[in-house]
Amino acid sequence: MYTVHNPYTGADIEKDRRHKVLLLLDHTCWLQIGKALTTSVLQLDLIFSNFRKIQVKCEENPFVREDPHHPTLSITVEFLFQPETVPFPTICTPSYNFRKANFITLYEDLLAAEWTFLEHFVDVNQALEAFYDHLHSLIKKSVPLYTSQRKHSYPPWFTPSLIASLKTKLFYRKKWLSSKNVLFFNEFKRLRTHCKIQISLCYRAYIDRVEQSVCNNPKEIFKYLQMKRGTTRIPGKMYQENLSFETPYQIVNGFAQVFSDIYLPSSSYNFKDDSYSNIPSLALVRVREDDIIKIMASFPIKHTAGDDQIPSFMIHDARYALAQPLSVIINKAIENYTFPNKWKRARIVPVHKKDDISDLKNYRPIAIISNFAKIFE
Repeated sequence: MYTVHNPYTGADIEKDRRHKVLLLLDHTCWLQIGKALTTSVLQLDLIFSNFRKIQVKCEENPFVREDPHHPTLSITVEFLFQPETVPFPTICTPSYNFRKANFITLYEDLLAAEWTFLEHFVDVNQALEAFYDHLHSLIKKSVPLYTSQRKHSYPPWFTPSLIASLKTKLFYRKKWLSSKNVLFFNEFKRLRTHCKIQISLCYRAYIDRVEQSVCNNPKEIFKYLQMKRGTTRIPGKMYQENLSFETPYQIVNGFAQVFSDIYLPSSSYNFKDDSYSNIPSLALVRVREDDIIKIMASFPIKHTAGDDQIPSFMIHDARYALAQPLSVIINKAIENYTFPNKWKRARIVPVHKKDDISDLKNYRPIAIISNFAKIFE
Protein backbone atom coordinates (compact mmCIF):
# COMPACT_ATOMS: atom_id res chain seq x y z
CA MET A 1 0.00 0.00 0.00
CA TYR A 2 1.36 3.41 -0.99
CA THR A 3 0.62 6.66 0.86
CA VAL A 4 0.84 9.98 -0.97
CA HIS A 5 1.79 12.96 1.21
CA ASN A 6 0.23 16.25 0.21
CA PRO A 7 2.78 19.04 0.88
CA TYR A 8 0.54 21.80 -0.42
CA THR A 9 -1.28 24.28 1.75
CA GLY A 10 -4.71 25.55 0.99
CA ALA A 11 -3.28 28.64 -0.68
CA ASP A 12 -0.96 26.56 -2.86
CA ILE A 13 -3.81 24.28 -3.89
CA GLU A 14 -6.00 27.21 -4.79
CA LYS A 15 -3.17 28.75 -6.78
CA ASP A 16 -2.40 25.58 -8.74
CA ARG A 17 -5.80 23.91 -9.11
CA ARG A 18 -4.68 21.26 -11.62
CA HIS A 19 -1.27 20.22 -10.38
CA LYS A 20 -0.04 16.73 -11.34
CA VAL A 21 2.14 14.45 -9.24
CA LEU A 22 3.94 11.54 -10.92
CA LEU A 23 4.88 8.55 -8.77
CA LEU A 24 6.90 5.48 -9.78
CA LEU A 25 5.36 2.33 -8.30
CA ASP A 26 7.61 -0.32 -9.86
CA HIS A 27 9.49 -1.13 -13.08
CA THR A 28 6.35 -1.86 -15.07
CA CYS A 29 3.66 0.49 -13.78
CA TRP A 30 3.39 4.23 -13.47
CA LEU A 31 0.80 5.99 -11.32
CA GLN A 32 -0.41 9.40 -12.46
CA ILE A 33 -2.37 11.38 -9.85
CA GLY A 34 -4.28 14.37 -11.17
CA LYS A 35 -5.78 16.78 -8.65
CA ALA A 36 -9.14 18.11 -9.75
CA LEU A 37 -10.12 20.68 -7.13
CA THR A 38 -13.44 22.23 -6.28
CA THR A 39 -14.19 24.87 -3.71
CA SER A 40 -14.70 22.32 -0.95
CA VAL A 41 -13.60 18.83 -1.92
CA LEU A 42 -10.24 17.50 -3.12
CA GLN A 43 -10.65 14.88 -5.88
CA LEU A 44 -7.95 12.56 -7.19
CA ASP A 45 -8.10 10.99 -10.67
CA LEU A 46 -5.81 7.97 -11.05
CA ILE A 47 -4.35 6.87 -14.39
CA PHE A 48 -2.49 3.56 -14.60
CA SER A 49 -0.18 2.78 -17.51
CA ASN A 50 2.69 0.41 -18.26
CA PHE A 51 4.27 2.81 -20.76
CA ARG A 52 7.53 4.48 -19.84
CA LYS A 53 6.79 7.77 -21.58
CA ILE A 54 3.40 9.23 -20.79
CA GLN A 55 2.26 12.85 -20.51
CA VAL A 56 -0.90 13.91 -18.72
CA LYS A 57 -2.34 17.40 -18.82
CA CYS A 58 -5.68 19.10 -18.61
CA GLU A 59 -7.39 19.47 -21.97
CA GLU A 60 -8.17 23.10 -22.74
CA ASN A 61 -10.77 22.32 -25.42
CA PRO A 62 -12.77 19.25 -24.34
CA PHE A 63 -15.18 17.61 -26.77
CA VAL A 64 -18.08 17.64 -24.29
CA ARG A 65 -19.09 19.72 -21.31
CA GLU A 66 -16.65 19.26 -18.44
CA ASP A 67 -17.57 17.83 -15.04
CA PRO A 68 -16.53 20.37 -12.36
CA HIS A 69 -15.36 17.54 -10.07
CA HIS A 70 -13.34 15.72 -12.75
CA PRO A 71 -11.46 17.86 -15.30
CA THR A 72 -10.87 16.52 -18.79
CA LEU A 73 -7.40 15.03 -19.09
CA SER A 74 -5.31 14.76 -22.26
CA ILE A 75 -3.08 11.67 -22.19
CA THR A 76 -0.19 11.35 -24.64
CA VAL A 77 1.59 8.00 -24.93
CA GLU A 78 4.65 7.41 -27.09
CA PHE A 79 4.63 4.09 -28.93
CA LEU A 80 8.04 2.70 -29.79
CA PHE A 81 7.92 -0.13 -32.32
CA GLN A 82 10.13 -1.61 -35.02
CA PRO A 83 8.86 -0.67 -38.50
CA GLU A 84 7.91 -3.52 -40.78
CA THR A 85 10.63 -4.52 -43.22
CA VAL A 86 9.21 -4.85 -46.74
CA PRO A 87 11.44 -6.66 -49.25
CA PHE A 88 12.28 -4.52 -52.26
CA PRO A 89 11.24 -6.31 -55.47
CA THR A 90 13.97 -6.71 -58.06
CA ILE A 91 14.15 -8.14 -61.55
CA CYS A 92 15.11 -11.48 -59.98
CA THR A 93 12.12 -11.60 -57.61
CA PRO A 94 10.10 -14.75 -58.46
CA SER A 95 6.51 -14.28 -59.57
CA TYR A 96 3.69 -16.57 -60.63
CA ASN A 97 3.60 -17.36 -64.33
CA PHE A 98 -0.14 -17.86 -64.74
CA ARG A 99 0.23 -18.09 -68.51
CA LYS A 100 1.69 -21.58 -68.07
CA ALA A 101 -0.48 -22.65 -65.15
CA ASN A 102 -2.46 -25.88 -64.91
CA PHE A 103 -5.78 -24.28 -64.00
CA ILE A 104 -7.73 -27.53 -63.90
CA THR A 105 -5.50 -28.93 -61.16
CA LEU A 106 -5.37 -25.58 -59.38
CA TYR A 107 -9.13 -25.11 -59.16
CA GLU A 108 -9.66 -28.75 -58.18
CA ASP A 109 -7.18 -28.32 -55.31
CA LEU A 110 -8.90 -25.11 -54.20
CA LEU A 111 -12.31 -26.78 -54.20
CA ALA A 112 -10.98 -29.73 -52.18
CA ALA A 113 -9.06 -27.53 -49.72
CA GLU A 114 -10.05 -27.67 -46.05
CA TRP A 115 -10.31 -24.26 -44.34
CA THR A 116 -11.83 -25.18 -40.98
CA PHE A 117 -8.53 -24.45 -39.22
CA LEU A 118 -9.22 -20.73 -39.68
CA GLU A 119 -11.99 -20.93 -37.10
CA HIS A 120 -9.48 -21.66 -34.33
CA PHE A 121 -7.71 -18.29 -34.69
CA VAL A 122 -8.78 -15.39 -32.49
CA ASP A 123 -6.52 -12.77 -34.08
CA VAL A 124 -7.63 -11.92 -37.62
CA ASN A 125 -4.04 -11.12 -38.69
CA GLN A 126 -2.89 -14.61 -37.69
CA ALA A 127 -5.85 -16.15 -39.49
CA LEU A 128 -5.02 -14.18 -42.64
CA GLU A 129 -1.36 -15.26 -42.52
CA ALA A 130 -2.44 -18.91 -42.25
CA PHE A 131 -4.87 -18.42 -45.13
CA TYR A 132 -2.15 -17.00 -47.38
CA ASP A 133 0.33 -19.73 -46.45
CA HIS A 134 -2.13 -22.45 -47.42
CA LEU A 135 -3.30 -20.63 -50.54
CA HIS A 136 0.22 -20.03 -51.86
CA SER A 137 1.16 -23.64 -51.20
CA LEU A 138 -1.74 -24.75 -53.41
CA ILE A 139 -0.88 -22.25 -56.14
CA LYS A 140 2.78 -23.29 -56.29
CA LYS A 141 1.74 -26.87 -57.11
CA SER A 142 0.09 -25.82 -60.38
CA VAL A 143 1.64 -22.45 -61.28
CA PRO A 144 5.35 -22.22 -62.17
CA LEU A 145 7.53 -19.37 -60.99
CA TYR A 146 9.61 -17.09 -63.15
CA THR A 147 11.77 -14.01 -62.73
CA SER A 148 11.20 -10.83 -64.66
CA GLN A 149 14.80 -10.88 -65.89
CA ARG A 150 14.75 -11.41 -69.66
CA LYS A 151 17.54 -11.58 -72.19
CA HIS A 152 15.41 -10.33 -75.09
CA SER A 153 12.62 -7.84 -75.42
CA TYR A 154 10.28 -8.47 -78.32
CA PRO A 155 7.65 -6.10 -79.75
CA PRO A 156 4.07 -6.68 -78.59
CA TRP A 157 2.98 -8.17 -81.93
CA PHE A 158 5.53 -11.01 -81.83
CA THR A 159 3.71 -14.31 -81.38
CA PRO A 160 5.22 -17.41 -79.68
CA SER A 161 5.56 -19.17 -83.04
CA LEU A 162 7.41 -16.18 -84.50
CA ILE A 163 9.78 -16.05 -81.52
CA ALA A 164 10.44 -19.78 -81.88
CA SER A 165 11.28 -19.26 -85.58
CA LEU A 166 13.68 -16.45 -84.72
CA LYS A 167 15.49 -18.64 -82.19
CA THR A 168 15.73 -21.47 -84.73
CA LYS A 169 17.11 -19.07 -87.32
CA LEU A 170 19.73 -17.88 -84.84
CA PHE A 171 20.67 -21.51 -84.11
CA TYR A 172 21.38 -22.30 -87.78
CA ARG A 173 23.27 -19.06 -88.23
CA LYS A 174 25.65 -20.01 -85.41
CA LYS A 175 26.03 -23.50 -86.91
CA TRP A 176 26.91 -22.06 -90.32
CA LEU A 177 29.43 -19.57 -88.87
CA SER A 178 31.18 -22.28 -86.88
CA SER A 179 31.21 -25.05 -89.51
CA LYS A 180 30.85 -23.20 -92.86
CA ASN A 181 28.47 -25.95 -93.94
CA VAL A 182 26.30 -24.97 -96.93
CA LEU A 183 23.32 -26.94 -95.61
CA PHE A 184 23.21 -24.84 -92.47
CA PHE A 185 23.50 -21.66 -94.56
CA ASN A 186 20.58 -22.67 -96.83
CA GLU A 187 18.39 -23.44 -93.83
CA PHE A 188 19.34 -20.11 -92.28
CA LYS A 189 18.35 -18.27 -95.49
CA ARG A 190 15.02 -20.09 -95.64
CA LEU A 191 14.20 -19.25 -92.03
CA ARG A 192 15.26 -15.65 -92.53
CA THR A 193 12.77 -15.22 -95.40
CA HIS A 194 10.11 -17.06 -93.43
CA CYS A 195 10.62 -14.81 -90.38
CA LYS A 196 10.32 -11.64 -92.45
CA ILE A 197 6.98 -12.79 -93.84
CA GLN A 198 5.79 -13.81 -90.36
CA ILE A 199 6.78 -10.44 -88.89
CA SER A 200 4.77 -8.60 -91.51
CA LEU A 201 1.69 -10.79 -91.00
CA CYS A 202 1.88 -10.56 -87.20
CA TYR A 203 2.21 -6.77 -87.34
CA ARG A 204 -0.87 -6.43 -89.54
CA ALA A 205 -2.85 -8.69 -87.22
CA TYR A 206 -1.71 -6.62 -84.24
CA ILE A 207 -2.83 -3.36 -85.86
CA ASP A 208 -6.22 -4.90 -86.61
CA ARG A 209 -6.62 -5.96 -82.97
CA VAL A 210 -5.71 -2.47 -81.74
CA GLU A 211 -8.23 -0.84 -84.07
CA GLN A 212 -10.99 -3.22 -83.00
CA SER A 213 -10.28 -2.70 -79.29
CA VAL A 214 -10.71 1.10 -79.31
CA CYS A 215 -14.04 0.90 -77.47
CA ASN A 216 -13.52 -2.21 -75.35
CA ASN A 217 -9.85 -1.91 -74.37
CA PRO A 218 -8.40 1.60 -74.95
CA LYS A 219 -5.20 0.66 -73.09
CA GLU A 220 -3.95 -1.06 -76.24
CA ILE A 221 -4.04 2.29 -78.06
CA PHE A 222 -1.79 3.93 -75.47
CA LYS A 223 0.62 0.97 -75.56
CA TYR A 224 0.82 1.32 -79.32
CA LEU A 225 1.48 5.08 -79.12
CA GLN A 226 4.22 4.61 -76.54
CA MET A 227 5.78 1.96 -78.72
CA LYS A 228 5.74 4.28 -81.75
CA ARG A 229 7.32 7.08 -79.72
CA GLY A 230 10.17 4.73 -78.85
CA THR A 231 9.92 5.36 -75.10
CA THR A 232 8.82 3.28 -72.15
CA ARG A 233 6.29 4.44 -69.60
CA ILE A 234 9.08 5.34 -67.15
CA PRO A 235 12.24 6.80 -68.72
CA GLY A 236 15.62 5.33 -67.83
CA LYS A 237 16.89 8.68 -66.54
CA MET A 238 14.82 11.05 -64.39
CA TYR A 239 15.42 14.12 -62.31
CA GLN A 240 13.98 16.24 -59.53
CA GLU A 241 15.12 19.83 -59.33
CA ASN A 242 18.95 19.53 -59.23
CA LEU A 243 19.05 15.78 -58.56
CA SER A 244 19.29 13.11 -61.26
CA PHE A 245 18.37 9.41 -61.01
CA GLU A 246 19.79 6.91 -63.50
CA THR A 247 19.46 3.43 -61.95
CA PRO A 248 16.12 1.69 -61.29
CA TYR A 249 16.81 1.64 -57.54
CA GLN A 250 17.50 5.40 -57.50
CA ILE A 251 14.36 6.12 -59.54
CA VAL A 252 12.16 4.07 -57.20
CA ASN A 253 13.60 5.80 -54.12
CA GLY A 254 13.13 9.16 -55.83
CA PHE A 255 9.46 8.40 -56.42
CA ALA A 256 9.11 7.25 -52.81
CA GLN A 257 10.52 10.54 -51.53
CA VAL A 258 8.31 12.66 -53.79
CA PHE A 259 5.14 10.73 -52.97
CA SER A 260 5.84 10.69 -49.22
CA ASP A 261 6.13 14.50 -49.22
CA ILE A 262 2.56 14.75 -50.51
CA TYR A 263 0.97 13.23 -47.41
CA LEU A 264 1.06 14.37 -43.80
CA PRO A 265 1.11 11.99 -40.82
CA SER A 266 -2.12 11.71 -38.89
CA SER A 267 -0.64 13.61 -35.94
CA SER A 268 -0.21 16.70 -38.14
CA TYR A 269 -3.92 17.18 -38.79
CA ASN A 270 -5.88 19.64 -36.72
CA PHE A 271 -8.90 17.86 -35.26
CA LYS A 272 -10.10 20.86 -33.26
CA ASP A 273 -11.86 22.29 -36.28
CA ASP A 274 -13.89 19.12 -36.80
CA SER A 275 -17.47 19.08 -35.61
CA TYR A 276 -18.72 16.29 -33.38
CA SER A 277 -22.26 15.08 -32.87
CA ASN A 278 -24.10 12.30 -31.08
CA ILE A 279 -24.65 10.23 -34.23
CA PRO A 280 -25.07 6.55 -33.25
CA SER A 281 -22.30 4.17 -34.31
CA LEU A 282 -22.71 1.99 -37.39
CA ALA A 283 -23.51 -1.64 -36.66
CA LEU A 284 -21.90 -4.10 -39.09
CA VAL A 285 -23.59 -7.45 -39.60
CA ARG A 286 -21.90 -10.74 -40.47
CA VAL A 287 -21.35 -11.36 -44.16
CA ARG A 288 -22.56 -14.43 -45.99
CA GLU A 289 -20.78 -16.51 -48.59
CA ASP A 290 -23.43 -15.57 -51.17
CA ASP A 291 -22.57 -11.89 -50.72
CA ILE A 292 -18.87 -12.56 -51.26
CA ILE A 293 -19.53 -14.73 -54.33
CA LYS A 294 -21.63 -11.96 -55.87
CA ILE A 295 -18.82 -9.43 -55.35
CA MET A 296 -16.14 -11.78 -56.71
CA ALA A 297 -18.24 -12.49 -59.80
CA SER A 298 -18.03 -8.79 -60.72
CA PHE A 299 -14.21 -8.77 -60.82
CA PRO A 300 -12.74 -8.23 -64.30
CA ILE A 301 -10.87 -10.97 -66.14
CA LYS A 302 -7.46 -9.30 -65.83
CA HIS A 303 -4.02 -9.98 -64.40
CA THR A 304 -4.24 -7.03 -61.98
CA ALA A 305 -2.81 -8.10 -58.61
CA GLY A 306 -1.70 -6.48 -55.40
CA ASP A 307 1.20 -7.28 -53.15
CA ASP A 308 -0.04 -10.87 -52.63
CA GLN A 309 0.24 -11.68 -56.41
CA ILE A 310 -3.33 -13.06 -56.56
CA PRO A 311 -4.71 -11.80 -59.91
CA SER A 312 -8.21 -10.52 -60.50
CA PHE A 313 -9.19 -13.29 -62.95
CA MET A 314 -8.39 -15.96 -60.34
CA ILE A 315 -10.69 -14.20 -57.85
CA HIS A 316 -13.45 -14.35 -60.47
CA ASP A 317 -12.89 -17.98 -61.51
CA ALA A 318 -12.29 -19.49 -58.05
CA ARG A 319 -15.01 -17.54 -56.24
CA TYR A 320 -16.91 -20.66 -55.10
CA ALA A 321 -13.73 -22.16 -53.61
CA LEU A 322 -12.49 -18.99 -51.88
CA ALA A 323 -15.79 -17.61 -50.56
CA GLN A 324 -15.83 -19.84 -47.47
CA PRO A 325 -12.37 -18.94 -46.04
CA LEU A 326 -12.85 -15.28 -46.93
CA SER A 327 -16.16 -15.16 -45.08
CA VAL A 328 -14.44 -16.49 -41.96
CA ILE A 329 -11.64 -13.90 -42.14
CA ILE A 330 -13.93 -10.97 -42.94
CA ASN A 331 -16.33 -11.85 -40.13
CA LYS A 332 -13.41 -12.09 -37.69
CA ALA A 333 -12.28 -8.64 -38.84
CA ILE A 334 -15.77 -7.23 -38.28
CA GLU A 335 -16.11 -8.84 -34.84
CA ASN A 336 -12.69 -7.51 -33.74
CA TYR A 337 -13.14 -4.10 -35.40
CA THR A 338 -9.84 -4.68 -37.20
CA PHE A 339 -8.72 -4.13 -40.78
CA PRO A 340 -6.04 -6.81 -41.41
CA ASN A 341 -2.52 -5.45 -41.64
CA LYS A 342 -1.64 -7.48 -44.71
CA TRP A 343 -4.51 -5.92 -46.64
CA LYS A 344 -3.22 -2.42 -45.84
CA ARG A 345 -0.16 -2.94 -48.04
CA ALA A 346 -0.31 -1.80 -51.65
CA ARG A 347 1.81 -1.53 -54.77
CA ILE A 348 2.43 2.11 -55.67
CA VAL A 349 2.49 2.78 -59.42
CA PRO A 350 3.53 6.21 -60.75
CA VAL A 351 1.27 7.64 -63.45
CA HIS A 352 2.33 10.58 -65.59
CA LYS A 353 0.11 13.66 -65.30
CA LYS A 354 1.49 16.32 -67.66
CA ASP A 355 4.54 18.16 -69.00
CA ASP A 356 8.03 16.61 -68.89
CA ILE A 357 7.94 12.81 -68.58
CA SER A 358 11.40 12.79 -66.94
CA ASP A 359 10.42 15.02 -63.99
CA LEU A 360 9.39 13.08 -60.87
CA LYS A 361 7.00 15.82 -59.76
CA ASN A 362 4.89 15.33 -62.87
CA TYR A 363 3.67 11.93 -61.64
CA ARG A 364 0.89 10.95 -59.26
CA PRO A 365 0.83 7.74 -57.20
CA ILE A 366 -1.75 5.01 -57.79
CA ALA A 367 -2.14 2.42 -55.02
CA ILE A 368 -2.99 -1.12 -56.17
CA ILE A 369 -4.27 -3.00 -53.15
CA SER A 370 -4.97 -6.70 -52.79
CA ASN A 371 -8.07 -8.01 -54.56
CA PHE A 372 -9.14 -9.59 -51.26
CA ALA A 373 -8.98 -6.15 -49.63
CA LYS A 374 -11.28 -4.85 -52.37
CA ILE A 375 -13.77 -7.58 -51.49
CA PHE A 376 -13.67 -6.56 -47.82
CA GLU A 377 -14.20 -2.89 -48.71
